[in-house]
Amino acid sequence: KTFCCFLCLAMAGRSTQQLPTVDANDESLGSLPGSYVQMITGSLDLPRGVVIRWAQQPDKEGRKALLVFWDENFSGDCHEVTKGMVRFLHDHVIKEDKDFVLIWFQSGNHKIGPKHLAWLFWNLPKQYLQHLQACHVVHPSWTVRLAQFSLFPWNYLSDDFAETRFIGPVVKFANRFRMVNWSLALYNVLYVHERLEFLEPELGGDPVQLLSIPESFVAFDKDLDRQAEIDMQNAQNQMGMPTMGNAGIGGQAGAGGDLRQRSGAQ
Repeated sequence: KTFCCFLCLAMAGRSTQQLPTVDANDESLGSLPGSYVQMITGSLDLPRGVVIRWAQQPDKEGRKALLVFWDENFSGDCHEVTKGMVRFLHDHVIKEDKDFVLIWFQSGNHKIGPKHLAWLFWNLPKQYLQHLQACHVVHPSWTVRLAQFSLFPWNYLSDDFAETRFIGPVVKFANRFRMVNWSLALYNVLYVHERLEFLEPELGGDPVQLLSIPESFVAFDKDLDRQAEIDMQNAQNQMGMPTMGNAGIGGQAGAGGDLRQRSGAQ
């Protein structure tokens, strides 16, 4: 009885989703780093509150999209989530040598810290970043927003600055660790969407229907709209402008929420 109780407690923090498996004797693994091989062939406990699956339909450019859903019940290690994603992507990226799109849905402030990003940087083969055509984050946390902002300066630190007096040493040091190239690549594919509706231009239709988004994420999206409206009304009352229409301010906020996407498209 005690053993069963411990077993139930252990399983409560794990997902029941079945993930693709990779044979450790697969010939495609021969030329890949040992740390990567261990990542995709070793043990994996996908945390509870995460679902990973391929989209049933490609995006409007015909690219296959991997969907990752993080709900408010997430509890576990981000490394395990990354391992699960890589197991879905391995055949598509390494064997078939094809492009893909990553769409990341959040319903909470899930944080991926610098330690985890550094771990990804050193363990993923370069083919992943070469084939990643877009990374869409829906309902971004402040961590994601700060990460996007931190990538912006690298857009200007090209090799043209390598010989300058003050910035040159920074560029040369960063190039030793491929930081400039990787940061530029990430900046060019990272898109942040405050609401589900902002995915429509990328998919060519309603994302809820095309991607079969779970109802919990749709409800979370509506809750954000309601909370934004309440915050807007409170701000108007504090500023003494109760007669100011919501449409004007809301329209500006909505347009600004997806500014990065439109600027990237331009």
